[in-house]
Amino acid sequence: MIKKALRGFLGAVGLLPWIRRNIQWRLMARAMRRRYAVHIARIRRQKTIRTLFLVSENSKWCAQSLYDALEADGRFQPFIVTASIFRPGQTAPERAAEYEVNRRFFTERGMRVLDGFDAARGEDIDLQGLGPDIVFYQQPWGLSPIHAVDNVGRFALTCYLPYGLQTSNFDNVHYHILFQRLIWRTFTFSQASKDMFRRKAPEGDRNVEAFGYPKLDVYLEDRRIDDGAIWSLSKAAAPGIKRIIWAPHHAFDDLCYATFLWNYRFFLDYARAHPRTDWILKPHPRLRFALREHLAADEVDDFFRQWAQLPNARIYELGDYFDIMRTSDAMITDCGSFLGEYLPTGKPILHLINPASLGFNEIGRLIAKDLYRIHDTAELDKMIQRVIIEGDDFLKAARMQALSLLGTPGRHAGREIARFLRSALAA
Repeated sequence: MIKKALRGFLGAVGLLPWIRRNIQWRLMARAMRRRYAVHIARIRRQKTIRTLFLVSENSKWCAQSLYDALEADGRFQPFIVTASIFRPGQTAPERAAEYEVNRRFFTERGMRVLDGFDAARGEDIDLQGLGPDIVFYQQPWGLSPIHAVDNVGRFALTCYLPYGLQTSNFDNVHYHILFQRLIWRTFTFSQASKDMFRRKAPEGDRNVEAFGYPKLDVYLEDRRIDDGAIWSLSKAAAPGIKRIIWAPHHAFDDLCYATFLWNYRFFLDYARAHPRTDWILKPHPRLRFALREHLAADEVDDFFRQWAQLPNARIYELGDYFDIMRTSDAMITDCGSFLGEYLPTGKPILHLINPASLGFNEIGRLIAKDLYRIHDTAELDKMIQRVIIEGDDFLKAARMQALSLLGTPGRHAGREIARFLRSALAA
C-alpha cells in the first residue's frame, strides 16, 4: 500500500520517469565499464593502438597537438574520421559539400583520413569496420545513432576531448547527459573544471582527467607566422593598421549568447568607413543556418557577400585559426570559449553581451569579469576607438589573472594526454 502510494506521488510530481531513466542510465554505465575493462585487457596485448578522431566540423578541431603526440609515439596509429553533421534546413547537396570541405581540411594537411560518411548515399559509416581501439569525440551532439557512444563503446574505448572550453552555464549539456556517463574518459582543461564534474555530474569525476587544453598548446610553439597570407592588408604596406577578429556566436535560443542581429550592420558599416582597420569574420559554424530563422535568406547571403567584397575584410571558417589570433590586435566576440582561447595572446577582448544570455558557470564568470563588456553599438564604437585604435587596454592586468583557470602554464596538454593513454594501456 505504501509503495503504491509512493509511486502515485512520484508520478503526480513527474519524478517517476526521471527516476526510471536515472536507474536505466546507471545500469548502462556499469555495463559499459565492464566492456571497457575487456577492451583494455585486449589493447594491452597489442603492439599498436589504432586511435580515431571523429570530426564532423573541422572548425571545431581541437586535438592537433594530441594527434601529433600520438603520431610521434611508436605504439599509436592516429587517424581522422571525417563524419557529417546534419543541420536543420540543410539540403543533401549542402551536406555533401560541407562533408567534402571537412575531409579536404585534413587531407591537405597530410593527415591520415578515413571516411565516416558515404556522401554518395548520404549514409553514415559504421566505425567498427575501421577497426578502432580508441575513438575520440569532439562533441556529444550531432551524432548519428551508429556513431553514438553506447554503440561505439561495444568495440572500442571512447574518449571526449571537448572542442570548446566548458564555460557556459548549461549543466544539462555538460554533465547531465547519457554521453558523459558512458564515455570512458573525458579530458577537461583544468583542475577547477574537473572539480565541477565532481560536484555536478551524476557519475562525479570518476571518468574525468585534467591535463590542460590541447588547443592552447599552439601558444607554446615558437615559429614564424606569415601574417601577410592571413590578413587583407600587410603591416608593411599599412603601418599602424589594426587587425580585428569579429567572432559571432550562433545561439539565439537556449544559451542566447548571439548578438549578431543588433550589431551586424554596425560592423559592416564600420569596416567600410575605416580602411585602416583590417577585419576577419570568424563565424560559429552554425551561424549561417541559425540566421535563417531570424533573417530572410537573401539578406543573410547579401551580408556575407558585402563583407567578402570589402578590401579590408575576410571571412574565415576553418579550424586552424590560432595564427589569426596570434597576429591580430583584438577580438570582438559573444562566444564563451573564445574568451578563454584568445586570453593567452594578452590582447584586448571586447565581449558582446546579449541581455537574455544564460550566462557562464563559475569558471566562465571569472574569465569574463575583466573583459570590456559591450551592450550596444554606442559602447562598441567607443571601445573600439579607445581600446583598439588608441591602444588604451586599461583592463589588461586584471584580465590576465584569469590565465591560471585554463590549466598549468607551459604544460603541453597533448603530450600529457598521450602519456596518460600510454600508461593506462601499458602491457
